[in-house]
Amino acid sequence: CYNYRMTATPLWRKDDEGKTICNTCDLYYKLHGSARLISMKSDIIRKRSRHDARV
Repeated sequence: CYNYRMTATPLWRKDDEGKTICNTCDLYYKLHGSARLISMKSDIIRKRSRHDARV
């Protein structure tokens, strides 16, 4: 990730300038209009809990 210098993430994206960033940084930027703070970085990759909606 250009912002955090990390190499492990489940999803990569590109910012408006074409820099490769992690999904978390991209979503934070789109929501808040600023880069995600380095103090918010976590070394843990959390998976979403998905429930099977099929009935």
